[in-house]
Amino acid sequence: MGQRELEIKLEVGHDILERVRRKPVFNAMAAVKPSQTSLRSIYYDTPDLSLRNQRASLRLRAKGGGWLQTLKSGTGVVNGVSNPIETEIEVGGPSLELDRIGDADQKNWLAKLVDAQPLDPVFETVIDRTIWLLDCDGEAVIELAVDDGTVEASGESEEISEIELELKSGPSRALLEATEKLFDGEPVDLATMSKAQRGYALLEKQKADRTPARPVNADKPTLSPEMTPIDAVKTLGRSAANQILGNWSALGGSEDSEVPHQLRVGLRRLRTTLKLFSSLGNSAALERFSDEARELGRIVGAARDADVLIEDIVTPVIERDGADRRFETLLLVLEQERANHRQAMREALTEGRWTWFKLNCTLFEQAVERALDSGVSADANAHVAVFSARELDKAWKRVRKKGKGFDRQDVSERHAMRKSLKTLRYACDFLSPLFSRKKSDKFVMKLKKLQDIFGYLNDVAMAEELETFISERYPDRKDLLESVAAIRKWHRKRAKAADKKAGKRWRKLKEQERFWSSGYAAVNAPN
Repeated sequence: MGQRELEIKLEVGHDILERVRRKPVFNAMAAVKPSQTSLRSIYYDTPDLSLRNQRASLRLRAKGGGWLQTLKSGTGVVNGVSNPIETEIEVGGPSLELDRIGDADQKNWLAKLVDAQPLDPVFETVIDRTIWLLDCDGEAVIELAVDDGTVEASGESEEISEIELELKSGPSRALLEATEKLFDGEPVDLATMSKAQRGYALLEKQKADRTPARPVNADKPTLSPEMTPIDAVKTLGRSAANQILGNWSALGGSEDSEVPHQLRVGLRRLRTTLKLFSSLGNSAALERFSDEARELGRIVGAARDADVLIEDIVTPVIERDGADRRFETLLLVLEQERANHRQAMREALTEGRWTWFKLNCTLFEQAVERALDSGVSADANAHVAVFSARELDKAWKRVRKKGKGFDRQDVSERHAMRKSLKTLRYACDFLSPLFSRKKSDKFVMKLKKLQDIFGYLNDVAMAEELETFISERYPDRKDLLESVAAIRKWHRKRAKAADKKAGKRWRKLKEQERFWSSGYAAVNAPN
C-alpha cells in the first residue's frame, strides 16, 4: 500500500505570506533556509478520463534533473484538506514505467482501472516552488510549500498560487497546531481544488469555480457498533464541519436563502457534537471551538431571520389574501433589509478572526486528537451504544426539565425548550442508527411534529418584532403599519391553534417509548 499524505492547502495573498514570514513563530520553526525549485508535471489519463472519474491521478514530474512517476488514489481537495494514498518512484525519463510500480495492490488497481486503454498526456503544470521545513518543537516536521505557476490544457492556461502545508513526520495534530500558529488572525481561504482538479477543469474548458453556489445539506453520518465513542464523535464532527465549510464557501456566490440556513444547521450540529465530546474529555480548545460556533450562529442567524421574515411570515399572507400594494411596498423594504443583513454577514465571515475556527473545522479529527491529550473519561472506553444511550438520556432530561409547566410557559421559556428540543433532535439524527430503526422513527416523528410547531411559533414572534421595527424606522408610513398589522393578525389567529396542538404533541412525545432505553441490547435490533 502506498503512503497516505496529509496536507492542507490555503489560498493566501503574498501580502499575508510576507506578514507570516515576519512572525517570530515562523522564524523559530523555519530554522533552515528555504529551497527553491522549478517543477514541470505531466498528467496522464485514458480517453474517457477513467482516472479522474475514480479520484485518481498519474503524473510524471521533472525534478532536479530526474523524473518522478507518481500515482495517487483518493485525490481531490475537500475544504482545504488533501489526504490521498501516494506511490512514487524514480523513472528513467519522460515516459511512464507502470511495470515498476512496487506496490502490487496499487499496480493491479491501476491496471484494472485503465482496462488496456492508452494513457496519454492530458495537461501540464509548471510551478516555481519555495519550500521551508518547519520544526514543530522537535515533535513533528512540516513542509510549507509556496507554489506559483500555471496549469496548461487544450491550448489554454490558468495561474496557480497557493500554499501547502504537508505533515512529513510526527502526530497529525501537529499540522493543525502549526497552521494555527502561523495563520490565526489572517484572512485566508481554504483551497477547493488540487492542481489535478484545476487541470481537468481547464481541460473541459470550465473555469475553476472556487465558490460553489449550491447549499450543502447535512449528510447522514455512518456509525457502527464497532466504533469507539471517540470514533463516533470524529465522524459526526467531520459531517457537521463539511456542511459548515461547504455553505461558508457558497455564501459569496449565491443569493439562495437555503445557504445561510444550512450553514446555521451545520453550526448547531457541530455544537451538538462538541457537547457529546465534553463527556469524554475536557479541552479549552474545544470550548473555544464551541463558543465561536455559537457566535457565528448569531451572525448567520441575523441574515437567516431576515429570510424567514419574508418567506415564512409575509409571503404566506400575500399568497392567501392576494396582491396588495401595501404588501408589495413592505416586501421592498424587507428585501433591502435582507440585502443589508446578508452583506453584513458576508463581510463578517471574511475576517481573519474566523481562520482559527475554519482550520479546526477542516482538521476536525486533529482537533479531537489534541483534546485527547488533556485526558479522557471512562466513557471513552464504553460501548458506543451505551455511551449514546447515556447522551440521549441526558438530552431528553434537559427537554423534560425545560418542559415543566408547559401550558403556563411564557415566550422565553418556550424558546429555551425549543432549543433543547433542537439539540435532542440532532442527537437523535446522529445516534439513532445504533438502535432499532422502527422504534427510533416513531420517536423522531413525534419529536419533529412538536419541533415544527415550535418553529412556527418562534417565527410568529418575529411578526411582533416586525411591527416594532416598522414603527421605529417608518413612523409616518401608514401603509406599512397597516400591512404589518394585517400580517400580525393573520398569524396570531393561527398561532393560537398551533399553541393548542403543541400541548397535545408534547404529551404524545412524553408517552412515546424512548428508543435508546434498552441501551446496549438495542444495537442492530431488527427493524
